[in-house]
Amino acid sequence: MRKNFYILIYIVLLISCSEDDEGNINTTGKAIATETVKSEVPRDRIVYNTFSKIETESLENLINLYKKDISTAEQGYMTNLKNMWFAILKDKLFKEGTEEQKLFFINEQLSVENNLFAINEFYSLVLNSKLLSRSEKESITKSFYNKNSTAINSIDWKTPQDKKKKQGELVYAARTSGLVFNTQQ
Repeated sequence: MRKNFYILIYIVLLISCSEDDEGNINTTGKAIATETVKSEVPRDRIVYNTFSKIETESLENLINLYKKDISTAEQGYMTNLKNMWFAILKDKLFKEGTEEQKLFFINEQLSVENNLFAINEFYSLVLNSKLLSRSEKESITKSFYNKNSTAINSIDWKTPQDKKKKQGELVYAARTSGLVFNTQQ
């Protein structure tokens, strides 16, 4: 029950920090037209029915559900959908996942526009991969950093402190991964 609560928090964060086209008041005080939120994941997606199954389903079955859900998703909300799946699968993936499954999710996360909700988990997944060379890991983490840094700068944050906090999290994770690279020589 407690784990489901944390998963729900991840999803709320995922949806609340996503860039969208929903009408808001801009800094000049003029109203922006209201449109449908394009990045919102529709409630009929398989991911929503998976929360109660996370403890009982095998990782292999969950990955098959992920693939099925992603295969029919629209591009407008693909990043959020993949990030939701990563948020609920990451713990099981770390504990039970094969190296091939972990590499699959590394590549899946590289294909999204950003992953601001599982920065540390992504870096850990990459750094612990036995299938990637050091240069591949460095390239992946650099690409991940650049993509997410751009995303942080493009989001209209509620407060400057929120933006600074997320930037700090990304910089800290990148710095830590650099230190880990140096110790793995």
